[in-house]
Amino acid sequence: MKKSLLILLLFILFSHQYLQAQCPASPAILQSQQDIDDFVNNCNNSSTYVGNIDIDAGANPIDLSGMSFLEQVTGNLRITENSALQNLNGLQNLHTVTGFLLIRGNDQLTDMQGLEGLQTVSGNFTIQSNDNLTSLNGLDQLMSVSTIFRVWFNPLLTTCATVGVCHLIDTQSPFNFAAQTLTLDHQLDTVIPLSEFVKIYVDKTATLILQTE
Repeated sequence: MKKSLLILLLFILFSHQYLQAQCPASPAILQSQQDIDDFVNNCNNSSTYVGNIDIDAGANPIDLSGMSFLEQVTGNLRITENSALQNLNGLQNLHTVTGFLLIRGNDQLTDMQGLEGLQTVSGNFTIQSNDNLTSLNGLDQLMSVSTIFRVWFNPLLTTCATVGVCHLIDTQSPFNFAAQTLTLDHQLDTVIPLSEFVKIYVDKTATLILQTE
């Protein structure tokens, strides 16, 4: 009887520990460094996360470097409203997002370094309202956005002269590139041969949009 009880208690203990160590079910909501560390510790046995990931830490300082095991997200990835996030280092091995990718309201980001491995986004890809973003460097390997690729309301971003982004303007439909003040520089003009199916116009808010018919 005592032996059976001991076996039962051990089973309960190990089951509890096993369940505690499971990779969280979708959506994985990461709102602090502890959340990120727990995600890394519990999910790093697989390079694919099945479901949605929301990185939304507000003013909490966070470091994504432990997420380098991640190669594919079969769902949506939101990196939003992280006012203390200084870079995207740790996501360099991510090559595919099968849902949408949203990078919005990360006021310390100056470029897209950390996304060097990103090649495919199967849903919308939006880079929006990142107040100190000055460059799209880091997106050079980006080859496909299946629906809409939007880059807008990043007030310090004045050109999309990045190889991956320029390639998409030339090959994908539709593409929107917008900012408070935007100019086409010589690199952009050289890289992108605009065809008769591509229109460029400036709307009443001085937003420049490149879009295929």
